[in-house]
Formats: sequence, C-alpha cells, structure tokens
Amino acid sequence: MKNLFILFTLILIVGCSNNSKYKDNMKRLDQVYGECDNPLKSLSKMQYEICKAKERAGGKTLFNLEEGLDQLFNADKNQIVYSSKINQELWGASISVTDNYPLKIADSNGGIIETDWIYDSADTQKRCLIKIKIISSDLVSNGVTTNFICQNQNQENIWIADSNDYSEEEKKLILKILQIASSINQSVN
Repeated sequence: MKNLFILFTLILIVGCSNNSKYKDNMKRLDQVYGECDNPLKSLSKMQYEICKAKERAGGKTLFNLEEGLDQLFNADKNQIVYSSKINQELWGASISVTDNYPLKIADSNGGIIETDWIYDSADTQKRCLIKIKIISSDLVSNGVTTNFICQNQNQENIWIADSNDYSEEEKKLILKILQIASSINQSVN
C-alpha cells in the first residue's frame, strides 16, 4: 500500500511539473510568434479572428454579452464592444450560397443580402434576383427567409414581374443555408 501511495505521488509531481513546462513553453512561443499565431495552439477560424481582433485592440478583452451590461458602461476607450443581432453562422452560410452571384446589398448588421439581377444566357429576356434576410440571432430553422423575384422583358423593353411561384426554390435555398450554417457551427465548436 505504501508503494502504491509513493507511485501515485510521483505521478502527480511529474504531471504537475510537465504542466508547468508546457505553460512556460506556450508563453515563450506566444512571445516569438504572437498569441494568435502560436503553432502549438489549435484555434478554429472564428477563434483566430477573435484573437486577431483582440490583438489589434491592444490585448483588451472582447465584450461578452453574458458578462452583463456593466462592462459596456464601464468600458475603457480601448475595449472592443461586439454585438450582433443576427446569427453569424446563418450570415456566413448566406454569403457562401450567393458567392457565385454579384451582390447589390450585403448588410451584416441588418442581416440583409440582395443579389444584383441575374440573367440566364439562354434567355436574356428573363432576369431574377435573390433576397435573403437573417431574422434571428440564434441558429434556428426559421431564422432566415428568402425571396426570389423574377421579371420578363416585354416587346417595349419594359421589365414586368412574372407570375410564377418560386416557393420551392426558396425552400431549397433556405435548406442549403441551414446545412452550411450547421457545418460552420460544428467546425467552430
């Protein structure tokens, strides 16, 4: 029993000393490479971006909504305050889905994306645009809406809204956005 106690104590001492060496090594590498670019740290893309923003702000901590409003009112002038009304995964997924189209509006604060007119090379007298609105700060299935608007050009070169129902295309687009947003969420967490 005494030998078992000595063995356990030795393992505990060695483990603690290795942790101390690890922390010292991390601090040394942080000084050499910078806190965000330390090769021993495995940061997700989102964590890396937050770390770089923190570096640019002089090392001050980003405001966390869970920490309460006192920090917002007592913040010093170098502190970054980040607040978003839209879900960032839904936003990133929406941008990814519309990546192949020219964007007219991409408002990350309001959560609005609108493409410019999209023309089909086979039928130049028809054009469509896509509107996407992020309406939630949570990653939920009803946190995004889409709208297809299509027009046809008549004989007088006037664009007139077509009367087609694009609800199935809108649903498919929402499902694609949710699928990508879910993947982004899983890679960040």
